[in-house]
Amino acid sequence: MITSTSVYLYEQTEEYNLTEIPLKIDYTKIVGVSANSIENKLFNN
Repeated sequence: MITSTSVYLYEQTEEYNLTEIPLKIDYTKIVGVSANSIENKLFNN
């Protein structure tokens, strides 16, 4: 999930369900992004 200030990463379980509590990463904490490893939608946001 992407908001105006953060990216939330959910982990997929062995049953292919997403975890209830995601990892929240504030944009200010991100020091680098590889455009080859993310979708265009995420990169554009």
